[in-house]
Amino acid sequence: MQRVVILGGGYAGIEACKKIVKMLPGELSRKEVELTLVSRDPYHTFHGWTTEVLGGLIPLQHTLTPLKEILPDSRIRQLIGSVQHVDLTNQQVTVQTPNGPEILRYDHVFFGLGSRDPFERIEGLEQHGWCLKDTLHMQKFRAELHERIADHLQGGPCLGRIAVIGGGFAGVECAAALAELLRDRYQGRPELKRPTITLLHSGKVLLEALQPDFQHLADWATRELQNLEVKVKYGCRIQHIQPEGVNLHTGDLLKADMVLVTAGISMLALPGTETLERNPQRKLRTTPFLQAEGHKNVWTGGDIADVKHPFRDASCPVNALWAMKQGLHAGSNIARAIKGRPLKPFRYPGLGQAASLGWGRGITELYGLQFTGFLGWLLRLGFFLWYMPSKKGGLRVLKDILAVQKRGRRLDPDFHLARASTPTLQSAGS
Repeated sequence: MQRVVILGGGYAGIEACKKIVKMLPGELSRKEVELTLVSRDPYHTFHGWTTEVLGGLIPLQHTLTPLKEILPDSRIRQLIGSVQHVDLTNQQVTVQTPNGPEILRYDHVFFGLGSRDPFERIEGLEQHGWCLKDTLHMQKFRAELHERIADHLQGGPCLGRIAVIGGGFAGVECAAALAELLRDRYQGRPELKRPTITLLHSGKVLLEALQPDFQHLADWATRELQNLEVKVKYGCRIQHIQPEGVNLHTGDLLKADMVLVTAGISMLALPGTETLERNPQRKLRTTPFLQAEGHKNVWTGGDIADVKHPFRDASCPVNALWAMKQGLHAGSNIARAIKGRPLKPFRYPGLGQAASLGWGRGITELYGLQFTGFLGWLLRLGFFLWYMPSKKGGLRVLKDILAVQKRGRRLDPDFHLARASTPTLQSAGS
């Protein structure tokens, strides 16, 4: 029997599982191949809707899709737990489950554990700042933001400034969503001072991934932020975060009541994987077939992998679509290896880039074509709905969007900002 262990229930891991099931249906049914997916959580989080959740357009719960809904095939064993150790020599993985530790032996292993927020890289972030990559952190940030806005609207202290760190896609989208949310919440209350949004970026221009080929999109997005009254500060490097705000590399203190960090990620180096080749950012170096360098039965994709772009002298972008395509290809090559067939190199050319700048406004680059405004927003919406891990989940989100369009207003914040954790948001640990 050939044992395949997929580590991580994110974009890459899910697509790897789907592909293996598709290519090895008989082998799985005859129990010639055993497929196990290890995930920290029993659900998949679709991070593409982060700004829609921030802006009050989509309930947070609708960005979560149960793994059983995505992968209903009973031939896939789903093990909920956190990976504790990988023994590359003896080919086994130790997983801490709710019922205790479990050792999984493998013939092929796929690393798709992704990345995490950079708490250890930014002093004070964990104590005084906020990140949104983790679902539970997102839930806490939304609850805190709502409470402070509600307090101010009811006569309490003002939420003066929210600082957003990072001028990439995530930072620009979050700044726009927060600015639009505040505008809506303070509508009809001219006697109250509306909190301000300040976007801090270390570079000279926003959305550097669009430079220089798609300068028009970056310029359009920058103007939209100005229209939303978002203040942008360039050339700002963060030293540390404190209760009063952000300390910059210049020694200046930018006062802020809430600090949201969207820039930077940290790689998770599992115990036992120290000998795997990594780049300076600690990503796993890969072969063109998406194997970890020097290991024929260790595969990887997604945030944790340094995958060379097949048509450019650069690494592949880090986003959901590229992670999905890498997981899909790695799953295909794992199946090909089990069948004794030649491996194929990763040749995905890319599709495009997109960002939301608020309700009905966005930018999209599709195969080199550039779209702005409502069409740019609509194309992004269509892409994300199509690439959600389950059609049922995509339909839930589409209903949310159509409901907002029909009502002409946003969701009631109390609908999805309660502090109490729901069962779907419980984590098995990190």
